[in-house]
Amino acid sequence: MANKKKKTSPILMPLILVCAIAVLFLVYKVMDAQNQKNLAGNAAASETDVTMILEKAVEDVTAVGYTWNGEKNSFTWNGRTGLWELDGAKNFPLQQEPITTMANALAAIGVFRTLEDGDSGLYGFDSPEAEVTISFKDGETRRFAIGDLNTVSGNRYFKDLDSGAVHTIAAALLPYFQYTREDLFSYASLPTDIEASYIDSVTLSLNGKEQKITDTEKTKSFYTKFQLLTPTEYADWSGSDDALTKYGIGEGSLTVSYKKAVTVTDTSGNSNTTRIASTYKVRFGKTTAEGKIPYMIDGSDVIYLTDAADLDMIAEVFK
Repeated sequence: MANKKKKTSPILMPLILVCAIAVLFLVYKVMDAQNQKNLAGNAAASETDVTMILEKAVEDVTAVGYTWNGEKNSFTWNGRTGLWELDGAKNFPLQQEPITTMANALAAIGVFRTLEDGDSGLYGFDSPEAEVTISFKDGETRRFAIGDLNTVSGNRYFKDLDSGAVHTIAAALLPYFQYTREDLFSYASLPTDIEASYIDSVTLSLNGKEQKITDTEKTKSFYTKFQLLTPTEYADWSGSDDALTKYGIGEGSLTVSYKKAVTVTDTSGNSNTTRIASTYKVRFGKTTAEGKIPYMIDGSDVIYLTDAADLDMIAEVFK
């Protein structure tokens, strides 16, 4: 079944997400590291002093995970590739910034207060807002639960699931883990180095028929409609042979031949722009029962979906 998850432009969405994460992280660390007065003016001194209960370098983090809204996700750092991978699905196209922020937030944890009575059953840990884990190179793994909001202090209850100790912590920690797996899906983008004025030709192979355009006006018109293939919906991310067969990938194709701008620096340190012949290919599959066209773009294993009407509009340019 197809998964529609992005109504925002896939080009703007990562930027918006990164900015939101940066703001949340700054808020959390400020609240976590400085003495503050509660907004209501009722916070006790013990609710503003910070005590570190975990303080390690983020470079030593090997894994991070969380359970939120009934869904469990965990991620492992791959030192060879320098990327986070979704456990059990390492080919899943994962947005990296949110996971890095989770690791930063959990590597060094400061709490405001430790409750002497521990878990009294009144702090929301029977059904916590989230459970989080973090592991380090030295083999240590720590597990925590984020509980209810304390409406007086504005902080949340926070339980060490290994020791049983209950603390209060900055409420801004929770939003770092309020993601479904699909929220973390990273959509590919169409190439930015294709310029309409430097397209030499476009070849469309569809329904056993091959058409080619070289006329400048037609290639410029094509370039505008080409943006309809910007990924916003996908059918499968595995890249498996079974998926390729299921969706009939290879039934058609679109090949763009163009001259790509490349900066060349000579031995004297002078830089010049030259252009080299390049190609970019999109492979199409069979139309689905919902009227969608499966397709794969260069450099991605994901099978994306577009409306059949979008492909018809692109095909119109070749007539």
